[in-house]
Amino acid sequence: MIDGGTHIITGGAPDAASRLRALQALRDQGLISSAEYEAKRATILNEL
Repeated sequence: MIDGGTHIITGGAPDAASRLRALQALRDQGLISSAEYEAKRATILNEL
């Protein structure tokens, strides 16, 4: 998307690396289980 013609505005969707880092942080903090981590990690990697 362009804002007035000169600047490109991204949709704000995080890239896979950012999503994987956030997912690992959740696991490291004990907020999700290892099984949940592995399942979501597989989903993110399959989207590549």
